[in-house]
Amino acid sequence: LQRNPARLAKMPRDEWRRFAETIRLRDDFPGMLGLGWVEHVTADARPSFLARVRADGMPHFRIHPHDDGAALDVITYIEPEIANSAVIGLNIGAHEGSREAAARAAETGLPTLTRTLPLVRDEESAPGFLLLQAVYRNDEPLDGAERRRKALRGYVYAPFLARNFIEGTTPSQGHSFEVPILEGGRTVAHIGTHS
Repeated sequence: LQRNPARLAKMPRDEWRRFAETIRLRDDFPGMLGLGWVEHVTADARPSFLARVRADGMPHFRIHPHDDGAALDVITYIEPEIANSAVIGLNIGAHEGSREAAARAAETGLPTLTRTLPLVRDEESAPGFLLLQAVYRNDEPLDGAERRRKALRGYVYAPFLARNFIEGTTPSQGHSFEVPILEGGRTVAHIGTHS
């Protein structure tokens, strides 16, 4: 998969689940809430996309919020699914912060972190981030932002709660600390540890 990230875009749901289980999210990536696939869906491909996802074990799958836009970026898979089920079908383009980061990731081909945005987990909303890595069709040229946008298949993504970035980073120091999260020079949240 590391040599062929486009393979991720073709995985059926059960294979995605097995893949995510092999990388031991909780053990090897503390703070990461899951690993998911966001599919880039053009308006003309929407009916076939919905039929394919529904046939792949999600008969009640729907895109939310509803958008008649030209293209959507839809969370199709996320593991662990049970803890993240509310985001399945979410069009991340409906939120300005994730839409901007997705566009940047698609244009540059680089892993891209969103600005802080509210993540809902177990009925708790807290500031968090999405890390997005664009995946492109194998048979398309990728020289330049426009060509990368046209070749886009979707994104592998990982949600993180902001506080989990630093929890447990200094247990041996025995000190409490708080770190501001800044966007454009403005503090949008504080995260920290407390001993």
